[in-house]
Amino acid sequence: GAAWDLDFMLCLGGAVLGGAAVLVAGNSDQQTAYFGALLRGEVGGLALSEWEHGSDLLSNECVATQSDDHFVLRGVKGPINNGTRGAYVVVLARTGEQSDASGQTLFLLDRNTKGLEGELPFSSIGYRNMDLARVTLNDARVPASAVLGQVGEGFLHVRRTLEISRSGVAAMTCGALARATSLALEHARTRHLYQGPISDLPAVRGLVARCVARLVLGTALVRTTAHA
Repeated sequence: GAAWDLDFMLCLGGAVLGGAAVLVAGNSDQQTAYFGALLRGEVGGLALSEWEHGSDLLSNECVATQSDDHFVLRGVKGPINNGTRGAYVVVLARTGEQSDASGQTLFLLDRNTKGLEGELPFSSIGYRNMDLARVTLNDARVPASAVLGQVGEGFLHVRRTLEISRSGVAAMTCGALARATSLALEHARTRHLYQGPISDLPAVRGLVARCVARLVLGTALVRTTAHA
């Protein structure tokens, strides 16, 4: 799929990321809700990153405060794939001390949750259909049943989610490389220079051959890793 439309695969990838977290930590009701939306043609997302902290998830500042039988979420997550279009978004929020691996919790939020807002401040190059958004939580109130797994297990579940999804990212890059290699071959055969196609030139032939070899090697590595 990525070989033909990487835009589409990136949108689908966001839904898969959120779905992986629901599979890892969610109960049957949460899984029915999330994947039921996907079956209806909706998408979902996984809100991990914060602009100031990047992949340093333990430094995240989005906070979930418990009050009786509900939580109140405050903070900003971004950039988040499917942040404005997702029927559901899985949010990682701090329920304990900052930098504490046991102080993070995952929540499953419905798009219609009051206080949950998505906007598109991130302009990407080339992927115009990608919903790369900022998700703002303005005192978003959710029931305790929105917790995925148990309170304090969020970081553990995120690690497992990423472990089982990263090979998919590598597969998408192989798809993009396959398309790029196909375009390079077509160009080499149709572009003429010195009374012949440039594919006859040793330097060009060597370059294309290395691209093909890297594609074969990458695809084999992805298949082996995914199988493992």
